[in-house]
Amino acid sequence: MVSLHDVTPEFFSSLKLIVEELRGTGLPYLVLKVIPFFAGRASILQFPSFLSWLEKLVSSGSEIVLHGLFHVRSEEDRARRSVLRKWLTQGEDEFSGLSQAEARRRLLQGLDIMERAGFSCSGFTAPTWCLSRQAFEAVKEAGFSYLTTLRGVIDLVHNRRYFSPAFGHQGIENFLESLMGLGNSLAEFFLMPFLKLIRIVFHPRGLNHGNFKKSLQLVSRLLSVAEPMTYSGFLNR
Repeated sequence: MVSLHDVTPEFFSSLKLIVEELRGTGLPYLVLKVIPFFAGRASILQFPSFLSWLEKLVSSGSEIVLHGLFHVRSEEDRARRSVLRKWLTQGEDEFSGLSQAEARRRLLQGLDIMERAGFSCSGFTAPTWCLSRQAFEAVKEAGFSYLTTLRGVIDLVHNRRYFSPAFGHQGIENFLESLMGLGNSLAEFFLMPFLKLIRIVFHPRGLNHGNFKKSLQLVSRLLSVAEPMTYSGFLNR
């Protein structure tokens, strides 16, 4: 299962490049983690060419997952975080400190934007994979069928958890990205053969890092031994 994170007009040119590179591996479809209102600057509804691109991908079998509302924390919120947390998340852990009520409000606003754009979302992924316990409850309350985390997938309908760590290209600091690349190499031989679901992720930042090309090559190799799928396809088997 290949997913593309941070799908928003802000990174449109990089997103199109990634999709074209993935098509070159033979991947028929992927999961698109869409941010409806990135940083509160502009809704995806204001970008018809972006929406048309999304529609073409969905019509060919790709699946959309809601990926936050703004993706980023407010400046005031960021100031309260520890230095380490700021470095690791770059202030983009939108759902890590929200109350249940505020998380639910943002989830419903995000779903409303997606619906007005003509798309449905049955799954949610928190920005930087971080969400508070209260936000987790809000995800269930908002009616999502599943939640994806760094460690795996939670089927909220049947209350099942699937261990499936996220590998691939994270678009993070160079040192951490290099460690991710090393982890990919080790996991390909020692972990992936034993997983029910193999997840490879891509992000639109840091495409000049060597791990981006290596992750594409990993997808190409995996397609010869594993069946491509979406989250809904996996959970509904």
